[in-house]
Amino acid sequence: MLLLISIVYIVVALKNKIHSIVSAILFILIFLIILTSGSGFIENDLPPKLIVWNVARDNTTSEDITNFVTEQKADVFIFIEFDKKIKEEAKKLDMEELTQEYSLHLLSGNTAILVSKGFEVNRIDSLNDSYNYFNIVESNGIKYAIVDIGSWPLYNRAKPFNMLFQLAKKYDVDIIAGDFNTPYNSVHFDEFFQNYNCGNTEMRSGRETWPSYFPLVSLDQILVSKKFKIINYKPEVYCLSDHYPLFLNFERK
Repeated sequence: MLLLISIVYIVVALKNKIHSIVSAILFILIFLIILTSGSGFIENDLPPKLIVWNVARDNTTSEDITNFVTEQKADVFIFIEFDKKIKEEAKKLDMEELTQEYSLHLLSGNTAILVSKGFEVNRIDSLNDSYNYFNIVESNGIKYAIVDIGSWPLYNRAKPFNMLFQLAKKYDVDIIAGDFNTPYNSVHFDEFFQNYNCGNTEMRSGRETWPSYFPLVSLDQILVSKKFKIINYKPEVYCLSDHYPLFLNFERK
């Protein structure tokens, strides 16, 4: 509708010579700003229950992560590319006692989960090869599949997606989250959408998470079991890493 209004406006402006071409161009720019702003989701002031972030092993320090966690105060944080360097720094800074409110659990494949104090974390399974990493954990009655799929563009993703699908089915996973290195509208997600929803499918725009300095594609995803209702889902501008973090609020139906 806005596009149609823009076209009509330009035609009238040029025909009647009332408004300049510059005015028409400015109107188009306003239209683009309106189109690309907002996620299409109703946002609220509740703190997110879950944040998923590829912290980018070469760019982010444990101090950056500490500051981020302190600012956001989610119940659960999932970190991808939480590599050896950050782990070593984490030990020095004692991130396991971060603000006395969280406990840190290091997982295979350079991933980690940080949960509010009082939340138990039970490690259920992990399945890793040299290129893909999947961890199944349970916390506070919710089962998570934490995902990091290889980024090589010519890599056939059918195999890791099938591995992930079988794991999710086997353990009745509630939330599948991480860096898929695959856009949400890829055919590889089709099988998942029988049992899961993704906030990206409800958003008009603003889905992109990579690269953070000029996001072009949505490589990071959170899939939520249809047993839950997604209240709020959005990538958040945060440029310490080359990936935007994803914020999710949800509740049981």
